[in-house]
Amino acid sequence: MKLLVVVLVLFAAFYYYKFSCSNESVSIQASLDQQKTRNYYDFVIVTDMDHDSKDPHEFKWYSFLKKGRLTHNSTSDTFALTWFPDPPPLTTTTSTKNRSLELSCATFFQDTLYVACDATGIVYQVSISSESFNSTTLTPHQLFPRFILPDGNGSETNSPFKTEWCTVKDSILHFGSFGTEWIHKHKILHYYPEFIKTINLG
Repeated sequence: MKLLVVVLVLFAAFYYYKFSCSNESVSIQASLDQQKTRNYYDFVIVTDMDHDSKDPHEFKWYSFLKKGRLTHNSTSDTFALTWFPDPPPLTTTTSTKNRSLELSCATFFQDTLYVACDATGIVYQVSISSESFNSTTLTPHQLFPRFILPDGNGSETNSPFKTEWCTVKDSILHFGSFGTEWIHKHKILHYYPEFIKTINLG
C-alpha cells in the first residue's frame, strides 16, 4: 500500500511539472541504501522538449533539471512533495541534425550524475556530486560529454542511439530505448531500439 502511495505521489509530481516541460524522466536516487534511515527520498527530473530544446536566438540547446524531495510522515503515514529552487538550465552547442539535449533519463553512478540525450546518443556528466545533490539547493552546473552510444550493434549504422531509459545494475550503467522494432509504413526497418547498451567503469 505504501509503495502505491509513493507511485501515485510521484505521478502527480510529473503531471504538475508538465506545465513547463514535456516527456520528463525521473531518477530516484540510486543511493537508497544510504537513505534507509531517513524519512525522505530525493530525486531529479530532466526534460526532453524535442524541437523546443533549441534556443530561438542562439546556437545552443537547453534542458531543465529539477530536484524534488518526497517526505514520509510516519505519524500520519502520509507523504509530502517539495520542489527545490530551479538551477540554471543545462546547455550545449553539440547537436545532430540540428537537435540536441533531449534528455530522456538521469541516474547517479559512482558519485556522478549522468544524463542521456536521445537525439545525439551522447551521455553527459553533470558537474554535481551526490554530496552536493543532497543539499537543499542545486548550484549552477555544467555538462561534459562522456560517452557516445551508437545505434544497433555499433557497426551497422552511424545513427545515434535513441536512449529512453537508464539504470544501474550490478555496478554497471545500462541504457535502453523503447524496446520494439523500428517500423515505417507498416514495415520493419530494423531492430536497433531493442539493443541495451552497457558502460562498465571498473
